[in-house]
Amino acid sequence: MKAQINNVFTIIFSLLIMGLLVYFATKGISGLLNNKCDADYVKFETTLTSVIVEGKDYGAIDKHRIITPCNYYKLCFVDKDYTLTSIDTGNDQLDLVMERSTEANEQITNNVFLFDGEEVKLVGLIDEINIEDEDNTGFFCVESSGGRFTFVTEGKGKFTSILSEDDLDDNSNTQTDSST
Repeated sequence: MKAQINNVFTIIFSLLIMGLLVYFATKGISGLLNNKCDADYVKFETTLTSVIVEGKDYGAIDKHRIITPCNYYKLCFVDKDYTLTSIDTGNDQLDLVMERSTEANEQITNNVFLFDGEEVKLVGLIDEINIEDEDNTGFFCVESSGGRFTFVTEGKGKFTSILSEDDLDDNSNTQTDSST
């Protein structure tokens, strides 16, 4: 009888240890994934800022493919000198955050945004951004394709215009790939 009780305690203790191992392993893997996401975001932010700031040389036209960080699928730029009154990106939450970014003194406080379907991430303010579009909306959004955001920059001297890759002149020999 005593041996059976010892076996029961051994089994219970073994199950408890296995449960703790599974819990801590899951927590550790989750932490690693979050750290990777944070690292991907920092790399994305650094690359994006560099591409825009360095792309302002007059006449420079470059195509960029930047790796999409985490689960974000949409990247939006707002012209820093444009007062947004109405935005229609196809998502009410993203529209609201972008519109609110201009409310403080009619000055844009953030002009680069990432969206993952639920959360809008304020990337920051990059003064060199200029949006030239036919509809004069003052913003430009690009969706991730193949895990990368693809867009074109055109240097204007003091600022960088952000364009769709469809706007890139087919004869341009200055295409670059900012894959990182």
